[in-house]
Amino acid sequence: MRMLSLGLCALTFAAAAAADAPGLKADRKDDVDQQLMKVEHAWNEALKSRDRAAFAAICSEDFVFTGEDGKVLDLKRFVDEATTKVKILDYKVTEPLVRSYGDTGVVSALWKGSVEVDGQHADAALRFTDTFVRRNGRWWAVASHMSRESE
Repeated sequence: MRMLSLGLCALTFAAAAAADAPGLKADRKDDVDQQLMKVEHAWNEALKSRDRAAFAAICSEDFVFTGEDGKVLDLKRFVDEATTKVKILDYKVTEPLVRSYGDTGVVSALWKGSVEVDGQHADAALRFTDTFVRRNGRWWAVASHMSRESE
């Protein structure tokens, strides 16, 4: 029992010390934000045009996508599904939030559009978060997550 009390006491002090320490905050660099939004726009246009070559130029080899259904796809499966099963008729991206932490960038936003999935028409409102890493001055998509917008 005494060990449990000591452990809880130590945890309390550690939490208090962490609360006083400065937290991580995103870099505020307009040029980096613009670069990330440019890559994000290219990503969305690649989806709309079903452009395999554009995905190869944007995505890292170990890219991973997690869909709204929880299914996880590697780059090959993602590109296969995005270029054969999904047809984007029109879309709009709003509420962008861009953050960078050195050579890591995160873009999240609301994506609304009209799509056909396996020939079935649907309107979609999806929240996404895309994670990018900068290597040799170039931004690469390394992960993407999409979920339905809650009402």
